[in-house]
Amino acid sequence: GLACSLISLCFIYPSVGLGLWGMAGKNPALLIASLANHAVYGVALGGCAIAWRRRMLQKCMPDAAMLH
Repeated sequence: GLACSLISLCFIYPSVGLGLWGMAGKNPALLIASLANHAVYGVALGGCAIAWRRRMLQKCMPDAAMLH
């Protein structure tokens, strides 16, 4: 999530005139909103990956699922 945000902060924002990290903009809310949105997306994606892994372990090896 945050890695995707870094790409936009380093390349996209400067190309539209907002400067590196969006610091040339008048309002830092855009930067904060972008980081918050990408952080939430990354946490949700990680949570889904963990849940999926546990479910697959329970299906394939019911005894091994207790180890994690």
